Amino acid sequence: MAAAAATVVALIGGVAGAVLIMATRPVLTAGVMIALALVPGAALVGIGAAGGDARLAADGALRWAHDALIVTGVGALVFWSYRLRRGRSLGTTAAAGP
Repeated sequence: MAAAAATVVALIGGVAGAVLIMATRPVLTAGVMIALALVPGAALVGIGAAGGDARLAADGALRWAHDALIVTGVGALVFWSYRLRRGRSLGTTAAAGP
């Protein structure tokens, strides 16, 4: 159950961060949403390392990598869908015009 909750938090953090960036909100706000998803795994690495528990540190690193991949993937999907909705092909750049 905890793994499912962590995945949901990573998904929501990735979507919220990407939407806030696209809405031209302050990057600080988007960073908080993304950090919400990434900090727990990083904290487990630190706790495991400080306590000498290599398994906990490894599990924390695996969770962090999992959450980072989810945040990156979901963010990419949000940006991709936004570009498609605006009628831009995926190969064009922002400098090419609206």
